[in-house]
Amino acid sequence: MRVFIFILFSSLTYGQVSINTLKNNDYYSLHGSLKDKRIVLLGEQSHGDGATFDEKVEIIKYLHEKLGFNTIAFEGGLYDNYKASQLFLNKKENSSIYNESIFSIWSDTQSFQDLLTYIDERAKKNDTIRITGFDCQEGNLFKNYFIDDLKGVFKNRKIQLNTTIEEQIEKIFIYKDLSKIATSKLDSLAFDKDVNYLLDAFETMPDLSLHEKIIKQVFKSSLANVQFEIAQIQNQKILVQNPRDNQMANNLIFLAETFPNEKIIAWGASYHFAKEINNLVFDEITEDYLSKQSTLEKEATGYSDYKEGDGKTLLEGAIPMGKLLKEYFKEKIYSIAFSSYEGNYGMINATSYPILTPPENSIEKQLSEFDTVFVEFNKENNDLFYCSALGNMPIKGNWQKSFDALVFIKKSYQPELRKYDESSFKSVKLPVCSIKGKIIDKNNNNVIPNAEVVFGLNERMILTKEDGSFELVIPNRKGIKFLKVNAFGYASDSLSVDLSKKNYVFRLSKSKLGGIVLDEVILNKKQKELSAKAILKKAEKKVKGNYCQRAFNQSFLYKNSVVKDETEKIVDEAILKLYCPKGLNSSNNSRDKFYGKIEKLKNTPSKSDKFRFSSSYGLFSLLNRDLITEKANALHRSGSYKYTKEGFEIIKGKKTYKISFENTSPGSYSTGYGYPAPKSSKGHIYIDCETFAVLKFEHCVEREPFDLRDNSGQNFALMFNVIVTYQYVNGEYYIEELIEIKKYRVTSNKDSNYLNVYYLISSLKSDHIDVENLEIIKEPIDFNFGITTSFKEDATFWKNKETIDNVKRTKDEFFCK
Repeated sequence: MRVFIFILFSSLTYGQVSINTLKNNDYYSLHGSLKDKRIVLLGEQSHGDGATFDEKVEIIKYLHEKLGFNTIAFEGGLYDNYKASQLFLNKKENSSIYNESIFSIWSDTQSFQDLLTYIDERAKKNDTIRITGFDCQEGNLFKNYFIDDLKGVFKNRKIQLNTTIEEQIEKIFIYKDLSKIATSKLDSLAFDKDVNYLLDAFETMPDLSLHEKIIKQVFKSSLANVQFEIAQIQNQKILVQNPRDNQMANNLIFLAETFPNEKIIAWGASYHFAKEINNLVFDEITEDYLSKQSTLEKEATGYSDYKEGDGKTLLEGAIPMGKLLKEYFKEKIYSIAFSSYEGNYGMINATSYPILTPPENSIEKQLSEFDTVFVEFNKENNDLFYCSALGNMPIKGNWQKSFDALVFIKKSYQPELRKYDESSFKSVKLPVCSIKGKIIDKNNNNVIPNAEVVFGLNERMILTKEDGSFELVIPNRKGIKFLKVNAFGYASDSLSVDLSKKNYVFRLSKSKLGGIVLDEVILNKKQKELSAKAILKKAEKKVKGNYCQRAFNQSFLYKNSVVKDETEKIVDEAILKLYCPKGLNSSNNSRDKFYGKIEKLKNTPSKSDKFRFSSSYGLFSLLNRDLITEKANALHRSGSYKYTKEGFEIIKGKKTYKISFENTSPGSYSTGYGYPAPKSSKGHIYIDCETFAVLKFEHCVEREPFDLRDNSGQNFALMFNVIVTYQYVNGEYYIEELIEIKKYRVTSNKDSNYLNVYYLISSLKSDHIDVENLEIIKEPIDFNFGITTSFKEDATFWKNKETIDNVKRTKDEFFCK
């Protein structure tokens, strides 16, 4: 049984406090302090304190049920959480949509999942709890929906929004393609002009609806975030995070005014919620703790951004949002900090650090005999004492001026990673009608592999196997009157479909032109030859007709490794099973495209400590390089590229247009690679001459060199090469291979002889596709994918399994010339 103790804190001497012992999560002692408050701020000492997360969930339940607080505002995107709430309240999504709107440091924890369960339970009782966000930093839902919502507002108001402005806002707001406007006065002025046009247009709109008010505020909020990031790129002097705190305060005030009847609980970092910071002092004791923490970080990760003596300037000039909110809401706001005496902390899927024992004259030491304590500060008391409410570092100050209260939890622990539901299974009713056949050379009876069999009203096709055979699985034969066969070097042929016939044999004659069939080369005289850009446009337009648009499972062999001097160190080699619920569609929302599980993992020498999957980030990054499902590439951003037709090339027996491309303004918007901005982006794309399906894509990106911020003097020059090929299976295209090669060239500003070249390579190779017996997997492919999965060694399987040769991919031939 846990005990919650309430203390009215007036001094560090226990003889001057009153203690009430409460049990079973009874927070009644908070009632008197919070009953007349409009907003309660629940802080956290870091974003990796699981005990604090769990306690906050329990406090939220009490505040909702006993004091009528019905809105939770997270330190998360203003728009992200508006859109999630909109979808949830309109019953278009269940509460799991908030996993998309809340930053993963919280949404991937079991604490947050418990909160969602509670929200669902209350909803069944017609008791709605609203989740909102007040941050100017946005995430996936913003990327996927905001531009359309913005365009919709202007369209409904009959205000012109040309495509140039649309593209500029998407480039800057969504993709954070900021390098040019941060370094070019001309580009900066052009952006300012577009922004002012939109801001002025908003001001002309009378009687804004709720939706319009929120979109307007989101636009202003996102603009503030962009300006903050530009200032950082320009190395302007910024006091702590004042611009962000100012905008977050504005957003929370906006929410309070927009929903005047809502009582709000805010969830975020204690630093942001402090009413005052300048009353805190970084003395020698605090500096000593910072130094010790820095040593722990260096031992664990090899890096720490702390420099000796930095502490005294860390909070210099800080104006946290809590100070601004206090000025606005006066006595209607209440701020609660949290701290611990012992245990561990650290964000999920990250290093866990011990809490350093607080000093003797700290509040944590004074309270260490209790498990959980609520301390309400006496505002009239000006005593100075140490408290570890910010970053688990003891700082001396008059904490009564920073927070109204402190929740002390003796032992902290790292947050627990969320648990995903087990997979469910679904059988898809597939057609029962099949047609089989074989294609052979009429003269010598040799089989013809990689010939295409075209069928159906939409001219779908498959390729013959190595033995020249094919099998079509089709819903019915009503729309199939003919089968047409094309093969490189042969004249095309066709046969009418007989409902009673299941096996067909095509005997093809050699083309008289000696290799290329006439109708594959010569255009109708009335038909205009397509330009390279026109071919790209047709390929983009035909994505939905060429690539699988329904749910499917696909198994891959995945390999992630580091290669140096042609020696490979395998990080992960695994069999992955992916679930793609919406087919291969392009969007900005990476998280909901692929779900997956790890079916087998190879026990490599690098896993001597822990036999677990450790390259979730590499897999997530790799899937974001796919040409079809992502937008920031040469297929979907044609306005940023120059294209050149370089003739034809045969890919798997199919004639393709070979088109080279070069980016005229490389940035994250058009390449998918962000800051530091790419200095070059080029490659090739191979497009089927008949169907306009992309069969192969090669993209080389070179980034601007940059120095590390750790004063080591190391300079990094990075090159990336992405290779994607697609396979044709039962009339639809799927990913066949997806490869990302990262080349690191490290030099030193301090040693002209220093040179370190190595490669990080991630590869996916298709193993099996299933559209019939679907396994609906619940875990998304993200930064924490698979880290809790346990494995058993299967040496026999891996001994017989063909591997992927990542070493050969470090050769120059794999990089664009």
